[in-house]
Amino acid sequence: MISSDEVSAALDSSGNEIFLSVLRGEKELFFEKATLESRASSKLLAWISDSLDAGGVKIMDVRRWTLGTGPNSYSSLRVLSSLISGLLFENQAARGRGLPSASSLAFNLFKSPLAPDSIAVIFPIPSIQAVFYQHFEKANGHLPLKSGFLGESNEIPDFPERSIYFALEKDAEMICAIKKSGKLPVNFEFSIVKNFPTHELALVNPEQFDDASMRDLIYLRPPAELKSL
Repeated sequence: MISSDEVSAALDSSGNEIFLSVLRGEKELFFEKATLESRASSKLLAWISDSLDAGGVKIMDVRRWTLGTGPNSYSSLRVLSSLISGLLFENQAARGRGLPSASSLAFNLFKSPLAPDSIAVIFPIPSIQAVFYQHFEKANGHLPLKSGFLGESNEIPDFPERSIYFALEKDAEMICAIKKSGKLPVNFEFSIVKNFPTHELALVNPEQFDDASMRDLIYLRPPAELKSL
């Protein structure tokens, strides 16, 4: 249970920008985003601090930090992980953790009684004309039950009947190109979301915090190896 006056923050860089959501209790206070140019490590801490100040929150007041652990590029994940680790070192009263970025989408969707039985969030790997997926089921909606690759065998995994595929808007064109190349079945369809709901990361299993999980970063690189740093 999250205390109604406790401040938490979630950071994610799974889109083309970095997203920061700050909450008091379960209510989002404000949401900010930074462009790719702001990802330089020398500027990122200042951006976070300035965003918090503008929202009336001091950086040392944040007691819970949640990092979206990808999949994403090696550099952006490492920068954010190192930054939050530094903040935790400076503030012994704070806790941190990492969660797969798509957990926020699954958590958000599964709150609805009309939600599908399961979802799979997909990410393109242009180097081998395939996509990586993370599969979530409603009974365990915050963490992926399985992960794998589509495009290697031209077969779709045996997910529950009421399952929906989702992809980020920035990835849609590349996934369509992979499908057009014949690596995915012609009837393969997916829905598009602009960004993951960053604030939901802070609300997933609020009692489970493990600093070490911020090092379980997921990035994809040729030849389509899934890497956990």
